[in-house]
Amino acid sequence: MKLPARLLLGVLAAALLFMPLGTLLQESYSALHDGGIDAALQGSQIEVLLANAIFLALATVFFAALLALPLALWLGLHAWSGRGWLHALSIVPLLIPAHIHTIAWTRVLGDRGWLSLWLGEQGFAMNIRAPLGGVDATGVLGHIYLGPAWVMACAFFPLMALPAAAALQRIDRDSMDAARMSLGWRGALRRVALPAAAPQLLTGAVAIFALALVTYPVVSLLDTPVLVQKVYFVFSQVDQGAGMVLALPLVLLSVVLLLVLLRLERQLPAAAPQIQVVGRRSGAAGIGVSMILLLSAGVPLASLLREAGPLALSGGVDHYQSVFARTGEAFSDSLLLVGSAVALIAVGALFAGRALAQQRRPLLDALAGVAFAMPPVVIGVALLRHYSAADAGSGLGVALAAGALAGALHGGSLRSMLSCTLLVSLCCGALQWSLQAGVARGVLEGGAALPILGWLALYLPLCVRLMRQAFASVDAEAVGAARLSGVSALVRFRVAEWPAVRNAFAVVILLAWVLCFTELSAVLLLLRPGWQFLQIRIFNMVHYQSAGEVAALCVLTVLATLLPLALARSLFWRRRA
Repeated sequence: MKLPARLLLGVLAAALLFMPLGTLLQESYSALHDGGIDAALQGSQIEVLLANAIFLALATVFFAALLALPLALWLGLHAWSGRGWLHALSIVPLLIPAHIHTIAWTRVLGDRGWLSLWLGEQGFAMNIRAPLGGVDATGVLGHIYLGPAWVMACAFFPLMALPAAAALQRIDRDSMDAARMSLGWRGALRRVALPAAAPQLLTGAVAIFALALVTYPVVSLLDTPVLVQKVYFVFSQVDQGAGMVLALPLVLLSVVLLLVLLRLERQLPAAAPQIQVVGRRSGAAGIGVSMILLLSAGVPLASLLREAGPLALSGGVDHYQSVFARTGEAFSDSLLLVGSAVALIAVGALFAGRALAQQRRPLLDALAGVAFAMPPVVIGVALLRHYSAADAGSGLGVALAAGALAGALHGGSLRSMLSCTLLVSLCCGALQWSLQAGVARGVLEGGAALPILGWLALYLPLCVRLMRQAFASVDAEAVGAARLSGVSALVRFRVAEWPAVRNAFAVVILLAWVLCFTELSAVLLLLRPGWQFLQIRIFNMVHYQSAGEVAALCVLTVLATLLPLALARSLFWRRRA
């Protein structure tokens, strides 16, 4: 890896991760020594809240497996008319923000939801906010909340289903037929299909468990007493040092789960170049897939449409027009913020992925994923404290230490490592000095930089990994031949590398759009006055706006999220035709 690439990666790692976290950790250490943190944490019941969070994550994985396993089997082992469209629609639940899933399901299973009211008439009490044993339950049943678990399972189960379906599609047809003839269909599933998809299912389960631990909007809207909700309250209302101490169990769990994910990822088989559907034609499989998608996404969306009411083009009450008239600025601000972040993520992932593909470093991979695995509220507070606090962070010491760490991680030989460490430390020190001198603070406090920095810290590592894997698959002989021909580096990239990575680049753009446009936990803390964001407007309108307008804005937001993917799907379909 050349020195400019290492320098760029080192500065990004230090500015987005090491420096903000170093500032937050130093404040936590100071708060511990001052003794003021005990009063802030008094009565927090950390062990109870952590137990609730773990039970909630386990229940989420259980419900997600109930939805994902049959969906993966039907998509991977069966064929029917329209299978391609249903396969594409299987990602829709993942594209609906988790807090919109929550708002929709409260219209169905809340204390005043239409299904809860009907069940109440039949003698069955149903409340999505209550624990398993009821409001007054004690013991283990009082710590298990199935309502938030079901909501998050509906939002995250495609993380299990779609990779497992792709693995099932790569099963050899002859092996499956032989197992089916000797053991029957159930025996073939048990002996051949499930072992083939087990790594993907396990990886998806670990990812869903990690997301369920740190997803704040769902537990906030449903008043679920778990640790991440208490962490956010302490961060925003009490003390940042106390919040970091309170968040340490979640941070440690996230790091452990990240290491497990990386180990599982190394055990995953390489994707076969030719994907082939194994099984038989079955219309019942198509019906089953449709029912799962209707249950996980159709029912909540239908409840939102029912609450929002129809379009009133000829007059009358129209919640869509009224709410859009008040949130038009939020739409434009959201598009500007997210568009800027997507452009920076796409460019950064392209250059960083190309640089990292030349030399893989397992430790760097692990540290790059820490930001994505860590609770977004921690990343948000760390960036907020470091870049917009009155004291401008913890000074040049943290900046220089962070620069040295980032430079050492990206170094090659001893000489290049030392030179990279020196340059990264100088860049970080100059950035810290500009903050303390007030040169850059005005831009960060009054502009859109902080939310964009938060999205870069959270999602750039994931997109870099995707692009690195794409560049690793480039034909080295073609690149070498282009280099020997004497053409420029730009022509060499366009001819030998770009055709192999352009599809991955398109996926990175779409993924960055969805992740940034639907993120709420970090941007709640990072958005500056004078800017509006759709997800925050929805989150706040739940408490003071009419249910019809909230539902209408949720529907408009879902359509805005899905529009780029629908356009990409139509362009891909047209190109294939």
